[in-house]
Amino acid sequence: MRKYMSTGYAWIPDNDNIEKAQLHIYTFDNKDERFEADAALEDYKSKQEYLSNLGYVSDPIPVESIAGATYTHYNMHLAGNFLIIEESVIIDV
Repeated sequence: MRKYMSTGYAWIPDNDNIEKAQLHIYTFDNKDERFEADAALEDYKSKQEYLSNLGYVSDPIPVESIAGATYTHYNMHLAGNFLIIEESVIIDV
């Protein structure tokens, strides 16, 4: 698998500018890589483990608010032969 591109950060509209997102797009070198990514979509734990293996580790979000703190969360989606990794940076207010 190889990285195809990353987008710039974009603020999420209608969210009081407390969250920004960036997409990281990968292409698969073979069908086995795509099947492995597809299998990781089954549940949250396997998805986070797959992302962790790629170097994308979500920050734990504390129960109590810490004003000004930032937290990064990762999610993934498949679109054809592309793996889309969504990076969300949440700013605590």
